[in-house]
Amino acid sequence: MSEKYQFGVTSDPAKLREIYTVCGDAFSATITPEEFADLESGKHVKVLNDGGNLYGFYVEEKGTGKVIASTTVREVDGFFKAADRSSALSSVPDPAAIGVKNVKFLLVGYVSTHKDFRNQGIAKFIVGESIKYLENDIITRKLKESDASKKDSFKNMVTKADGQIDTQLANYYLSKEYFWYLYSGVGKYYERFGFKAFPMESFRLPHSIISEKQESIIKDLIKNEYSTVVGGGKKLKLLRGSNLDDQNIINSIYQRKELEILTDLNKMIFHSELQGSSHHPSSSLTNVHDILESAKSGSSSFLSSITEDKTNSVPGQRRKSSAQQFSVSKVALKPDYETVKWHVSTENHYAKYSNSTPEKIEFTDIQGAILTNELQQKSYYILWNTLMQRSMFILGMGELHSDPVTGSRRSSSFGTLNELGGYNFQDWDILLATACYVGKNRSINFSKEIYLALNDLPSSVPTQLFYDHLLNYFPNSLDNSSQDATDDKVEIITDCLTGLPMIKLFGSESPNFDLDWTHSGVWSWG
Repeated sequence: MSEKYQFGVTSDPAKLREIYTVCGDAFSATITPEEFADLESGKHVKVLNDGGNLYGFYVEEKGTGKVIASTTVREVDGFFKAADRSSALSSVPDPAAIGVKNVKFLLVGYVSTHKDFRNQGIAKFIVGESIKYLENDIITRKLKESDASKKDSFKNMVTKADGQIDTQLANYYLSKEYFWYLYSGVGKYYERFGFKAFPMESFRLPHSIISEKQESIIKDLIKNEYSTVVGGGKKLKLLRGSNLDDQNIINSIYQRKELEILTDLNKMIFHSELQGSSHHPSSSLTNVHDILESAKSGSSSFLSSITEDKTNSVPGQRRKSSAQQFSVSKVALKPDYETVKWHVSTENHYAKYSNSTPEKIEFTDIQGAILTNELQQKSYYILWNTLMQRSMFILGMGELHSDPVTGSRRSSSFGTLNELGGYNFQDWDILLATACYVGKNRSINFSKEIYLALNDLPSSVPTQLFYDHLLNYFPNSLDNSSQDATDDKVEIITDCLTGLPMIKLFGSESPNFDLDWTHSGVWSWG
């Protein structure tokens, strides 16, 4: 391979443009590969100028210097929580397992080979060489940053008696500071490099599932934006990417999600009867239907009124505790609104260069919505994004804990209404229907549906209930009537259509490892 082709890495704008031109054949969608290269290389240079780490790798043909393959790797912030296994040996806690640590994720993207050079193993060559180059570069960087005067410095810990670096030991330490990840569009192809798959189910919501009557409700809410619709007690606010105040709202949602992730990572005790949260790793939640069927007897979180078997209860017998200790380490990506804006800028570029109407361009600017239920004094949000310029995905849904305008939360005179233990699916349906309506009117609409990953469901509603509602009742609760006759239904897609989420340990080529990737939703797609 090295006799015919040359591997390289570059930050030169001209060379980056060549790299992204090769990518353009597979990723450019409605614009030309050259236009795609101008857009992406410009964003790449901006990341470098802003102090970020984004690497452009390529393979060129020797003699001609023609770039024939490409990939990029970007450093992304994340969190790591080491598993505390000290209780199995002694009562002394492991200091390394205390607290959540900041780590770096290495995102592999834009793996592409020129169509005239495919089926020659070039993709395997460039990915393997890119991983090898960057891991060696990180070790070298860490050695330079290390303070040799400190006994516990990285350099002293990985230097052998003969002065040589123990690469295996260096990889061990760095495997708790760096994690590779990608979204594979070619199944489990990347297992050969040590990537492990974390499958992610998604709901497919066709635009046509919303009836004309239900669509008119959404139009009325949008028309009366900021005003309460008479009789409904509901107010809709659209979040626009071009509006600075709306950007701040979305950013605050991401900051709150970061706090939620940190809180979840710090929890090392869990109850087996309370499992099923949408935030658990997708590898342990690959089929909700199977989970519903295998619900534990007597578990209130799994529809106990249906599954409970009272014949097994023994009077006076003490029930065994379901509390258990997490035995594996946990990782999560850090919510970053800049990544969202990256995708927004790409879609805006596409909208302007695809002969879109002003109305479609305006819909492209809408990045989410907030619904306020004035009766219950609650507000709910939904965020979406178009990924790969092909499909629109829900990035997240949840409850806002402050008024989106004033920033304060008013107390409700119907306080007990919020404590009844029920779930208001009508408000969630309105937000999902708004997403369908906006998606249908956007400039980028190759597909006639939107997608919602299982891990991006609202955390305040049990996954099983939302699962059942979407498959069997959405969107009938919008107008309290039967759905218009249609063949379109909400469906479950086995793998998230953006690609198969995968993680690899630093310095390892084996996909056989224990790691819990929590909160792995589409919101983290880079």
